[in-house]
Amino acid sequence: MEERSEASFTPADSPSRRKEVLIPPPSPASLGILNYLNLLAFFFNYGANIPQAASFDWFSARDINQYKSLLTPSVMTSVIIDVIILFQGIFAVVQMMPSYRSSDLVQRGVGCWYISASTCQLCLILGYASIFDALFSTFFMGAFLVILLQIIKRQSDVSALDGSAQTVETFWLIKFPFLLQTGWAVFLFIWGINIFLTFTINYLWFQLTSFHICLICFVWVGVKTLILHEGKPNYVIPLVLSWAMVSTSKITAFAHSTLKIQIYI
Repeated sequence: MEERSEASFTPADSPSRRKEVLIPPPSPASLGILNYLNLLAFFFNYGANIPQAASFDWFSARDINQYKSLLTPSVMTSVIIDVIILFQGIFAVVQMMPSYRSSDLVQRGVGCWYISASTCQLCLILGYASIFDALFSTFFMGAFLVILLQIIKRQSDVSALDGSAQTVETFWLIKFPFLLQTGWAVFLFIWGINIFLTFTINYLWFQLTSFHICLICFVWVGVKTLILHEGKPNYVIPLVLSWAMVSTSKITAFAHSTLKIQIYI
């Protein structure tokens, strides 16, 4: 009996005993201010985009779809706004969960940039829907795109340092929402420049030239993200641009019958 009790006895200073004492049980991290800001940013996105997707004119004024140019997509293209809002909502919920709320992809990868992007997006939509002009909205389109590119870069840097941030789960829940929105922001920015040029210089030859320049820009973005991109190719942004260009090609094919272009000789 004494030998058995001595064999089953574990000294207080043994390695296993010290390990139990020194490593406390894990506790979920508390929500930080960035988590609440990200949730607020989602509601900004929802409030800014849902009226547009539902063809609701803010303040009974004009919206961006009333600015017709050779690059104007069809109404069908706006379906992607619902997809963007869906994944943004998924991100907003997931980043509040204990397993993601304090992760580097959220805290360092997104940071305060998401709320900044949502503010710019709200300003650009108000610019087209109220008393402001296309130049005002195009400026915020550029700022919106730059901020989203910053989020993608920061998340890419975090993934390069942390192998746990490269899982399929983190891609679809944390990274994909911003890649999807960035692809749409690229199209909006180039489209906004095309709109501004179309209504500033109202010549047919100039509109055709600016349209083809925009197409070249789309091709360059696709080559940059697929071929010249450091690391793994980025397929999301080119797919979003392809979706937008499919409907744009339909508009262009019937340009003479659907667009009102004044020609000055």
